[in-house]
Amino acid sequence: MNGRWGFDEADDEFETLEAAEDTDASPELVTGQDAAGIVTIWVTYSAEVVSVGLVREWRSSVEPQDLHSSVAQAMNAATATVCAKQAEQFDMTGDELGGTGPGQVASNQSENEIPLTSDYVMQLLSAVSADVGQFVRQASAITAQSVTVESSGGGHVSISGARRQVSDVSLDTRWLSSARHSAIEAELSDALTGFTGRFSLGELAQGPRSPAISELMSLISDPEATISRIKQRRSS
Repeated sequence: MNGRWGFDEADDEFETLEAAEDTDASPELVTGQDAAGIVTIWVTYSAEVVSVGLVREWRSSVEPQDLHSSVAQAMNAATATVCAKQAEQFDMTGDELGGTGPGQVASNQSENEIPLTSDYVMQLLSAVSADVGQFVRQASAITAQSVTVESSGGGHVSISGARRQVSDVSLDTRWLSSARHSAIEAELSDALTGFTGRFSLGELAQGPRSPAISELMSLISDPEATISRIKQRRSS
């Protein structure tokens, strides 16, 4: 028998409480839970996994062979929350597209002096449509891929899915039945981190960006300048 068994359990509990305090205190994280509240997953606003938590007596609430469902539910709930918050942020700021704000338009000031003719506006909208379409194709090529990731700490956890949505979680039930609480959380976190990392958009996460998009956003965010350019067309 392991003489440190009692100390290991105490260490597990301390580590879990400490991790929960750190994650709960951060305003930059969102959480996802399964319906029963057995699994909690903390993620960033870009859906990157920070940590995974299991309730202390999870084995009395769910069989090891059924834990996979709770993990999938919690991860997908976290992803859905991130998507909702990103959409809310876009609605509130109104300037996420293109990443420019009022006065931060094209560095070439002569563009702001071009009269807004119908032909010019149609060309601008066509360019914006093409740039956004290219962005969607590039992002879709990353997020639409189906991936399967195993935990690197022992291969006891495997996560599969596409578009950041978990479709299957495979767990070594024999390992689950005897592994330390902290070891299970760590390996779940490792596998889920690897899974979400495969869908990282890199710079694409900032949204579509191009000179045409910047100019369109400038027209929307600076009505006075837009009206001035329309008047130039009428007077020319």
